[in-house]
Amino acid sequence: MSSTSTHETLRSSFTLHGDRLFLIYDAMRQLYRLATRWCWLTSFANIEDAGIAFDALELVDGNIHQAARLAKKEIKLLTRDTASHTYTAMASVWRLVDRIEFCLTSSTGMHAASPSWEK
Repeated sequence: MSSTSTHETLRSSFTLHGDRLFLIYDAMRQLYRLATRWCWLTSFANIEDAGIAFDALELVDGNIHQAARLAKKEIKLLTRDTASHTYTAMASVWRLVDRIEFCLTSSTGMHAASPSWEK
């Protein structure tokens, strides 16, 4: 992971396994990127999706690289909560964590085999 003036670290934390996780804004590419100390994991065009994925990756128990790829794919399938109450603020994050962990533990690793998450 190169460190240039076009990258700004917005958040940093640790995963359950102790890996350092960063949410970085790449001004040159206008992307929000998730990264570890050693590599880029994935990127998002908007801060909302990047923030939800960052929060979910902090809580996912499993391979961080696989989880990041699944987060990018699965976040497109989540419905958005229109109310931003304290009670529902983490709802999107928990739904994403559930989907990622289901895919990580399933034999195929695909969301197509998962039950209907949203009605």
